Amino acid sequence: MRRSCTALLLANCALAFAQTGLPQLPSSGSSIGAFVPERWLAIDTAFGDLNKDQRDDAVLVLQCRDTLLGDTMGMGSESSPAPPRTLAVLFGTVDGYQLGLQNDRFILRSNEGGYFDPFEGVHVEDGKLLLYFYGGSGWRFSRTYTFRYSNTGFELIGAEAISYDSPTGDGVARSLDFLAHRMQVRTGNVTQHEEGDKTLEQELPPWPLRTFDTFVRPFTWWIDPDLTL
Repeated sequence: MRRSCTALLLANCALAFAQTGLPQLPSSGSSIGAFVPERWLAIDTAFGDLNKDQRDDAVLVLQCRDTLLGDTMGMGSESSPAPPRTLAVLFGTVDGYQLGLQNDRFILRSNEGGYFDPFEGVHVEDGKLLLYFYGGSGWRFSRTYTFRYSNTGFELIGAEAISYDSPTGDGVARSLDFLAHRMQVRTGNVTQHEEGDKTLEQELPPWPLRTFDTFVRPFTWWIDPDLTL
């Protein structure tokens, strides 16, 4: 009897351990629903041709319906757990969709943006993938990341970084072009254009274009001492 109880306990522990991991999405499916795991839901979607094959592709931001035991991938998960999120890019095919990207780290969770859920949305525009984040409290921040698809994966080709004081709107807005190696910096009231605003251009080093493999999380890339992307 003791052996049976022990075997049952080990089986339950193995099952619980398996449920703590993030799911691997299928490599292909006939519909978008085939890529939404059990206990998960799509909190945002976008459509457009990302790989230039004249077919619409789909971008999903998935979120687990609850927290996962043992999950420590989120920046705030140890102190206050939040359901994990996954970014999925599905390339359209004749028969449905093929998984082009699964990223379990880049989408900030609901507890990683101060007073706000920092995830603002996903969009496809002119064949590019755009991700939007916004958060903070008295001091606010926003980030927009622009990726394009190539043979090496999704490359970060541009970004918008804004930080400002909420009551006054005073702060800094930066627009980075990693293809031209240029950054535009505007200071003043960044919530609206005013005559006193100052804008200058700066040259960026010729960094290799980063992908989701080399730019793993928002706010982990120090561009200079005053700016993290």
